[in-house]
Amino acid sequence: MQIIQYRKATSADFEGILLLQHQNLLTTLRGEDLSQGFLSIEFTREQLHKISSELGIFVAIQGRKIIGYLMAESIELAVGSPLIAHLLKRLKDFVFEDVSLSSCSLFVYGPVCIDKQHRGNGILEGLSNIMLQTLKGQYDVGIAFVPEQNLRSLHAHQVKLGMQIIDEFEFNGQKYRTVAFKIKEIANR
Repeated sequence: MQIIQYRKATSADFEGILLLQHQNLLTTLRGEDLSQGFLSIEFTREQLHKISSELGIFVAIQGRKIIGYLMAESIELAVGSPLIAHLLKRLKDFVFEDVSLSSCSLFVYGPVCIDKQHRGNGILEGLSNIMLQTLKGQYDVGIAFVPEQNLRSLHAHQVKLGMQIIDEFEFNGQKYRTVAFKIKEIANR
């Protein structure tokens, strides 16, 4: 078995990221595959460049194959998405673990995607660790949204990474759960 490497993505990784994304899109998957997790947003190569040049995209690579990725965006970049803008409006008055989110330095965690053959093997934790090593000291809290029907993703983030559900909302007819985590606490797990 080949060693898995974790690092920040470069533009040379974008083809593998786009391929993995396509294989796991909600619009691509059918039946049983949906219960194993999915992506609800499709990113373009141009968007990958913007995210990569900012906080970053973190990849898990086995051999030459991208087997997982995790994106992290600043609020300023992420707010261009109508879904994220809606989420952030809701969070301005939230208190998370006795701290007002409006007084925290926030970033948007996700999406994360792992090749279905590699799920459940610690890839999520590896991607999270490399992201946290990179962002530690720059941000206080990460926030993410998970579609209500993506139970595998919600379970993985709560159980494996200790993220907490802080809100539920609806956007364009889809129900979501907002999860949050303090960088210090996740980094010390």
